[in-house]
Amino acid sequence: MAELIILLLATLGELLATGVGAGELAARMEAAVLAEPPVQARETQVLAEGVSAGGVEQIAFVFTDLQLDGLLIDHATITVSSVKADENGRLSLESITWIIQIAENALTAALADQADALSGTTVSISENGIALRGAYPLWKLRLPFEVQGNLVVEEQAQLVFHIKDSGVSGVRVPARLNRLIEREVNPVYDLAGFAKRSEKEIEQARKQLGYEFELRVEKLVSNAGHIIVEGSA
Repeated sequence: MAELIILLLATLGELLATGVGAGELAARMEAAVLAEPPVQARETQVLAEGVSAGGVEQIAFVFTDLQLDGLLIDHATITVSSVKADENGRLSLESITWIIQIAENALTAALADQADALSGTTVSISENGIALRGAYPLWKLRLPFEVQGNLVVEEQAQLVFHIKDSGVSGVRVPARLNRLIEREVNPVYDLAGFAKRSEKEIEQARKQLGYEFELRVEKLVSNAGHIIVEGSA
């Protein structure tokens, strides 16, 4: 998420410096967004308000089925307010906010990619939290488990799973196994993480920002079948 926002802003700065109008700005941003290396989405839309020479009052980037470093995000909206660009494309802005929705099947797929030991584990999400069901390999056995818990935010932008209850067929899972499961799955996702492939581009983009960029999760809600995460940057 962090690298996506920074690269979006770098592209925005370059376009604003050319003095394009609202319609052309949105169209060219939509084309440019999908051309960026980290961005793969089924649909993208750019909504701009209050476009003037070298500035825009508000611009929103709306993605559907956004693939971001191994995680499929159902919906994502990134909103940037009061943006101005100088003749060199250097940006100043007031605020960045974002909201994303992630489905339980996407978390299941992400878990399979990052935790080989928990292959076959499924994720279920409800208003009461998150459940993991699977089997943990221990010696030559695979111990079945079912754990309930919550996602919490650590280090400002890491989604971390903490187990509250565990068991299978009425038998509690040993506390040691709970710790092993948590170690395998965490962090579930790091929204502030930077892909290695984009480090150079990220550093170049940061130099264009006259803004103290710091991605932070401010709200995390579990609903039936998905989680909603809101934050600022």
